[in-house]
Amino acid sequence: MFHSYDLAFQNELNKLHDDLADNLQILPSLSKQISSKALKFLLELACQCQSSRNIQLGRDGLKSIPRSWLLSNIDREAQLLLNMDDEWEYRRLAEIYFELDLDMAKNLAQLGLESKNEEVVEAAEDLVDWITEFGEANE
Repeated sequence: MFHSYDLAFQNELNKLHDDLADNLQILPSLSKQISSKALKFLLELACQCQSSRNIQLGRDGLKSIPRSWLLSNIDREAQLLLNMDDEWEYRRLAEIYFELDLDMAKNLAQLGLESKNEEVVEAAEDLVDWITEFGEANE
């Protein structure tokens, strides 16, 4: 059974390109304008929404995109779209980066540590702890 969030997810992506919701791996072959809009939409869901279903849809969508293309494009789009001084958005992006690429997570942690928002600094410290714990667990 589809949830209304699932239908909205499909409709929004399929407005950009036919069957894109079911075929996000083609994103790198689409125009820069379409791929940018799709990536921004997925980041909005994953980082700005409050609903756990929307967050999961955004994250799953991001994971469906070819990794090398995603790693080359996500940071630019995230910096343009997200408010890095907002704890919620920062934490959601930190969770994504931690799963995607530790170097990107480290860069985000450094950015957060320099924030004027104490909550973002705390989130960045949490991210540093995750990275450290992950490194120790994999030694």
